[in-house]
Amino acid sequence: MYADQDRGDQEKYQRYLAGMDSIIVEKVASASAYFHEKEGHAIVDVGMASGTSSYILALLFPNTKIIGVDINPKMVEIADQTYKLPNLEFRIDDGETLTSLSDNQIIGFFNCSSIHHITSFNNYSQNKAYLTLKRQSELLSNEGVIVIRDFVKPINKDVIISFPNDDQGQKDASLLEDFSQTARSLAPVNEQGFPLKKISTNGNLTFQLSFPDAVEFIRRKDYLNDWKIELQEEYGYYTQNEFEEVMTELNLRTIVSQPIYNSWIINNRYKNKFSLFELDGSPIGHPPTNYIIAAEKVPNKGTILKSARQLPILNENFLKLESFVNTTTGSVFDVAQRPGRVVDLLPYISNAQQVHIIAKHAYPRPIINQNNQIIDGKNYSGYIIEGITGGVNDTISADNINKIVTDRIGITENNIIETKNDLQFYSSPGGVNEIVNNYQILLKNLPTKLNNTGNLSGFTDSGSYRIYDATQLLKSAQVGALPEARLELGLYRLLQNLNISPGNWLNEKSELKETEQLDVTNLDDLLDIKGFVFEKTEQSAEFLAHRRAKFYEYPKEGSEQILEYIEPTNLSSNTIVTLPVYLHKKEVYIGVEKRNLPVPQLKEGNSCILTTPAFRLPKKISNNDEMKEYILQMEFFNTKVESIAKLGEKYLPCIGVTPEQVYPHVVTLLQPSKDLYWIKLNQLIDNADKLRDGHLLIAIYRLKHQLEK
Repeated sequence: MYADQDRGDQEKYQRYLAGMDSIIVEKVASASAYFHEKEGHAIVDVGMASGTSSYILALLFPNTKIIGVDINPKMVEIADQTYKLPNLEFRIDDGETLTSLSDNQIIGFFNCSSIHHITSFNNYSQNKAYLTLKRQSELLSNEGVIVIRDFVKPINKDVIISFPNDDQGQKDASLLEDFSQTARSLAPVNEQGFPLKKISTNGNLTFQLSFPDAVEFIRRKDYLNDWKIELQEEYGYYTQNEFEEVMTELNLRTIVSQPIYNSWIINNRYKNKFSLFELDGSPIGHPPTNYIIAAEKVPNKGTILKSARQLPILNENFLKLESFVNTTTGSVFDVAQRPGRVVDLLPYISNAQQVHIIAKHAYPRPIINQNNQIIDGKNYSGYIIEGITGGVNDTISADNINKIVTDRIGITENNIIETKNDLQFYSSPGGVNEIVNNYQILLKNLPTKLNNTGNLSGFTDSGSYRIYDATQLLKSAQVGALPEARLELGLYRLLQNLNISPGNWLNEKSELKETEQLDVTNLDDLLDIKGFVFEKTEQSAEFLAHRRAKFYEYPKEGSEQILEYIEPTNLSSNTIVTLPVYLHKKEVYIGVEKRNLPVPQLKEGNSCILTTPAFRLPKKISNNDEMKEYILQMEFFNTKVESIAKLGEKYLPCIGVTPEQVYPHVVTLLQPSKDLYWIKLNQLIDNADKLRDGHLLIAIYRLKHQLEK
């Protein structure tokens, strides 16, 4: 098995490792968001190659031992010579069996493009992937995490691939024909290759083949320098569903399961280089460039939250739906409301440049899995990290906020230095009648023991209270492991107040378009505009549907809960936020809307609110490509969108009421719209406490984070 992987002399190894290391920093930084520090324990980097990934982990987690393992002695020798840290160690070991490790002291496994090597060099056996993960789950301590960043296999069906009839297209088509004879070159000769049918078309070079084989070719077609070695490997061994099923079988709770779409690879290696189609001719979007799944060991607990059935709406319900009409325009809005007032509590301590906060870990939120159209393919188990929340029926004061903290979390009252309401916002100002009050609670010391969450959720497992590093948690938000928007927003505001950097931006970066002509607006002038245009009406807009369902923890016996939620009647539960951005006279400007909405009027007596442009998507939009094309084709405030770039991962704005998922983007327009108000980004950030739209707040904080040097 080793000789097959040998890459020759030292120079060839260094060339191979240099190619890997050029992208390893981003991979490790994003994966590290799923791990947590624990003294006396270890994180194992399986198949660590050059050792760079292990070294970065050792820097990120100085109080945790990092063990890099690789089956190749040359790799271990190179890593040992290159990297030295007190908490870093390299070992020769087989990634499948890991005989050098002992159990109960490992809190994390990082598998970065390593498991497909184990399957490929063991006769392409899927079972080797299972045995590898089974061994890791046995070694893993409770609440430890396995992270796999590798390739995901598409479902097995025949598809059409078409190449343009130009020089590059002809080369790629010829290479595909060769690949169909030589793929999986370590297998017996009669098991190499795959069926490929050439199809006659007018112009393009077109073939029919299985979807997995098409994607295997697409992912390696540009790696010509090491083509013979690449032929030995089969990148995909599990589909996304198979990954998730294996985790459940091993008593691992999936934190996030996410296809990754690297924009550089898509724009430079996929776009206009080939097209994929179903057999009926309907287009297939670009395949993901990578995949990541992170799962936590939870023995004897539920691993996924599922819906058992829909139930009838009762006469007396938890949620109440009302409708309001704009007396000026005649537009009707449906609004949902739950009892009480909502407060978010953020207990924290700050030492130098490090901030620790207390939040809920693995709290069950099954409503988030009621969205039937997952555009980005990212799945959750339903157990998430979220802030500490409380319902207050009377006047909110520091005293009753402190009482919630002391009673629920176990923080003593003399440990609280200051309680401050620093931010108020609407999680969904067009449809959910609630304003979130965010309280920052400064502590003298972090408590040594936190209360149990008890039966807070109604399920047998309500998660736990946990201490988190604030900047590490924002990393989690960037990679999709913290989808709960309210906690992310609270963290950004806290770090802003403390004048502490949120750390490096890990996601896609936007290119800002410069303009000489821009009608700029002063924020204070906009905030002075008042409105009171809504009246209650018995006429419904028929926009929102009220649902009631029974949910259960799988495979836990006897853990069920009935919950209510709302979703759009005719549109999907997906929203795209489009933040128009321009660079003008060396300043970044944001285009905002001034809207009249019922919830701000109900809560604060003023229907006028500044929002970022946002649109509910039709149900027919099923993937990222279709979502972007929808925005590019629409009329956008009397102009058109020229380009669109992702602004971090999707988020969940109101997880207790709706399965809505929000996809934030930065958009560049053909020309600045006069129907939008253009305000300096820094002015918006400096006056965040005066803004009320949660979508706008998330968008400007993320953009500010992205643009920081």
